[in-house]
Amino acid sequence: MNKLKNQKKRQKYVLLKCKDGLCNVGCKGTIVEDGNPKLLPTSLSKTHKKNKGMADFLKKTRKEIFRKKTSVLNDDFYEGLDPNYVKKLKKEGAISGCFLR
Repeated sequence: MNKLKNQKKRQKYVLLKCKDGLCNVGCKGTIVEDGNPKLLPTSLSKTHKKNKGMADFLKKTRKEIFRKKTSVLNDDFYEGLDPNYVKKLKKEGAISGCFLR
């Protein structure tokens, strides 16, 4: 019984961390944050400063997502998402769709 309780606490903690890091207005701190597609957002650059491989991977992914645009968001949700899915996410409490790319 105690193991199940700990597991639920752990799941709640992970969910909160994901929400803080990936579900925020403007998708700040993620690879879909508005800006120059050739550069990582400042917070990501700082986070992966010592891990050049990860930083390069994120830059490449960002370039692929953005192409020549400076924004891929529509009302804080990735522009390619199905509008019905966005409605469902909002109903469940999501404030952005950064994590869905």
